[in-house]
Parts: sequence; structure tokens; C-alpha cells
Amino acid sequence: MNKYLLHSTLLCVFSEALALYGRGNGVDLKLFYFILPINFALLIFKQGNLKFPQYFGYIFGFLFLSCLFSIVFLYNSPTKGYFQLIGITFVSLYFYNLIRYFSQNGWFLLVIKTYLQYAYWVSILGIVLFVVIFGLLGERTYRLHSIMAEPAHFAGIVLPAFFILMKNKKVNSIKFYVILFSLILTFSSVGYLGIFISLFLYQENKFAFRNLFIFLIIYLSVTLAYVFVDDFRLRVDDTTQSYVSNDVEGANLSTYALISNMFVTEQVFQNNPVLGAGLGSHPESHKLYISKLPGQETFIDKGSNLANLNADDANSLFLRILSELGLTGIFFVVLFLIKDYSNKNLYSSIISRALLIYFIYKLFREGNYFSPEMYFFVFLYYFNRIVNYSVDDFNQIVTSWISKKTLNIRLS
Repeated sequence: MNKYLLHSTLLCVFSEALALYGRGNGVDLKLFYFILPINFALLIFKQGNLKFPQYFGYIFGFLFLSCLFSIVFLYNSPTKGYFQLIGITFVSLYFYNLIRYFSQNGWFLLVIKTYLQYAYWVSILGIVLFVVIFGLLGERTYRLHSIMAEPAHFAGIVLPAFFILMKNKKVNSIKFYVILFSLILTFSSVGYLGIFISLFLYQENKFAFRNLFIFLIIYLSVTLAYVFVDDFRLRVDDTTQSYVSNDVEGANLSTYALISNMFVTEQVFQNNPVLGAGLGSHPESHKLYISKLPGQETFIDKGSNLANLNADDANSLFLRILSELGLTGIFFVVLFLIKDYSNKNLYSSIISRALLIYFIYKLFREGNYFSPEMYFFVFLYYFNRIVNYSVDDFNQIVTSWISKKTLNIRLS
């Protein structure tokens, strides 16, 4: 049962493409939604009770009041915010108690290890699919995303594995380069940004001379990407032009999604800087303010629903939190990242920094509250500070592949 809980959860983390995405009603049906209730019942059976850290209770209390605030001031519908709150609470309870259960039984590093294995095999699958679709079938617009919904999502999920293996690449050199190659084939600006951030976080001493060398590598890499990767250059040019001119006419879809949601968030922030418009309110704010953005009418003329692109999730968790929860929501995010950062030893710091890269991606690129990997990484980050393990434990468990037999014994 322990193996099932771990592997079924990681399957959900790495299979975001296995979903039916709602159009218009905003309701998505994901594999995770069907597995979660079963796993939750099994977890309660195994553990006997459910717990939650106290300061997380303060956060959920704030979310409850945020929902009430948005309803009273008519920023949101009476049900939408509370449905979001119920979902967030339910998923958080599951992941907290799952990671807690494995941590209490001495399996925290095995969870990390199994995540690395999934990241490696999903990267291999992505490379195979890329060779077939891009190389053999001649689909030249294809970008690697494996079994994730899009290239940026794939990059965000495997970036923590990339960083951990980069810090131990002498042991896992092949696996490190496989994941690096898969990230390159995403042709994702977010993926490339994650690689560059990884290089910055690679050094323990931020004033080391080697950081200057790393900066030069990053500068050269960005320059080469701008010159030779058309998609990267297009996004940089369009985003810069649209931001400076505050006009999205002629922008590509990625730029429009970012700039339009920045504009909506700015309007909300001017009216409600401290508390935002309430949990789940961004789609309503988008409807209210998007018509004021110069150039947005060209996306209405293109048909479908392009003018409301990423209206549900704000295209960025940072923008969505600022729009819905204001500076108070941002405060809680910063509090979590600082309070639960672990620096007990070298390897706990490696895991914390690896997960920070994902959080940077999530804040920058994706505002979906119900991505299962977000909760998985949040509570790995939390328990990484609490769980005690030695450098020897890390070397034994994480920096070498464990045989299937050993894994079965530990999780039986």
C-alpha cells in the first residue's frame, strides 16, 4: 500500500496532460481528482488521523476571510471562492499528511529519490517523443513536453531534479545530461530561465570568483538563444514592446496572456492593494477591466476566446495572488519561503534550493491553484526543514539509484 500511495501520487504529479480542460466554465477534470479521494481514504486508514501545522491554519483563516470579503463587496460570486478554498484545503491536507507519513517512517529521502527517478524516465520519454514527432514525422513546431500539458510545465516539474543532479553530476552524470537535454528541447524561455537560475544557485559562496564565470556563461547563453531561437526572440521582443507601449496589438499569444493579466492585476491592485479582490476573483476582475487595455480588441476579432486567454489563472501565480489576495497574500508566500528554507547541512540546502527554482517558475509562469506538483513540492520544502538526515543518508539514498528490490523492502 505504501508503494501504491507514493507511485500513484507521483503519477499524478507527472501526468498533467491526462486531463479534460474546461472551456468557458473553467472546470478541469484531471487524473489526480479521481485518485485523490481513494488515496486520502487509504492514508487515513494507514495513519489514523489528520494533522496540519499551526501557522498554515492562519493562512487558511485568511483565505476564508478573503472569500467572505469578496462576496460582501461583490467582487466574486458567493460560491466560486469557497469552492476554491475547499479544494485547496482538501489537496493540502492530503499532501501534508502523505509527506508527513513517509517522513515519520524514515522514507523522506526515498520520496525525493523516487521523484528523481520519475523525472529521469519522463525526460527520456519526452526525448523519444521529440525524435519521433519532430525528427521522423517532420512536425517542426513541436516542442518537448513529454506527458505534461505544455513545455513550460514540463520544465517547471523537472527543474528541481535537474538542480539536485547538477550538484551530484559526478555520480549521476548520464541522468543529469538527459534531463538537461530534455530541458533544452522544450525551447521554453521559462525552462531556460530555470537553468540560468540553477547556475546562480549552484555556488555556496555567492561572492566566489566562479560566479563571475557562471554569469558570463549565462549572458552568452541568453545572447545565443536570442540570436538563434526564433520563439525566444519573438517573446522577448513582443513582451518588451507591449510592456513599454502598454498596447498589445500585434503581440503573440504568450505576450498577450502575460501583459493582459498584468494590466488586470494592476487595476485590482490600485483599488485593493492590501487584501486584493478575494480568493477566486481574478476571472471576474478580468471581465471587468480587460476592455480598458489598448489593443485587446484585435484578439476579439481573431475569434474564439483569445481575449480571455489565461483569465482563469492570471498566467502567473504571483499575479493571481496579488490580484486575489493582495500584499497580504504575497507576505504569506515570502514568509513560507523564508521560514521553511532549510540550511541544516549541505544536502538539505540543495533540496531547498532545488524546490525554490520550481517556486520561482510557478510564481512567474503559472497561476493554477490545483497543479498537484505544487502541493507535492510545497510540503517537501516544509518537511525538508523538519526531517533530520545526515550527509551519509543523502549519499546512500539520493545520489545513487536504489535497486527495485531495496525500494520494495523499504516501502513494504
